[in-house]
Amino acid sequence: MKNFNKLDQLYKKIRNIHQSLEEIYPIAIVKNNRFNIYDGGQISKYRLIKTEQSPFPIPNKVRAAFPLSSYDNKIIVVVTSDIFESFEEVILIFHEFVHCYQYINFEKELRRKMEIEKYYKGIKNNMWELNHKFPYKNDQVCNVFTEYSKKLDLKNLANVKETKSKLKKLLSKIDYEYLIWQEWKEGFARYVENKIRVKLKLPENHFGSGKLLSRISFYETGNKYIEMLIKEDKTIFNNLVRIYEQL
Repeated sequence: MKNFNKLDQLYKKIRNIHQSLEEIYPIAIVKNNRFNIYDGGQISKYRLIKTEQSPFPIPNKVRAAFPLSSYDNKIIVVVTSDIFESFEEVILIFHEFVHCYQYINFEKELRRKMEIEKYYKGIKNNMWELNHKFPYKNDQVCNVFTEYSKKLDLKNLANVKETKSKLKKLLSKIDYEYLIWQEWKEGFARYVENKIRVKLKLPENHFGSGKLLSRISFYETGNKYIEMLIKEDKTIFNNLVRIYEQL
């Protein structure tokens, strides 16, 4: 596919930004709720491996990464073809590559220790990353989170940690774990995405930095906090476990 040749040329420019980009992953292009799965030794040689019906409805303009049971439980990037219509959208494929890297190398061990994982596993809810009922509309939580966001913008690590400790005291254990998980998983992927954007001379992605608290807010606070942590200690740049532990 012509699109994969262009993607491969772009990949060669950015693959050295972080070790999470050193490997490539299968890509499924969704059309009419069917997965068209492409794979190969390098992106320019991706070919159609199989086509199959999705076991669940796939939203329009999906950008995701998840393991597919019918493809040997390999984690794959899942997108719709419109992603290739915009240069900035194509970059989100590499954002999803980071998620593939996180899943293969770190997620299982980190999840094993989390109370939120145990809780949702017990009630057979595998979609908690998307549907956990975080107290987004709690006034006290919103106020402290706003304070936390402002401290991140001021880039004083000690003040950030102090304000985050307020959040920890305010939230339940699983709510706080949810916050940390989203900051680590989505925040780190956005951190790498923004490094790609800087290299390609594109505007950084700071979607979620508005006043309304939502799951997307954690992408942005995670990105900013991780950037500060790495600036403070460059040895953690490639150590995602230590980054998780310091959030």
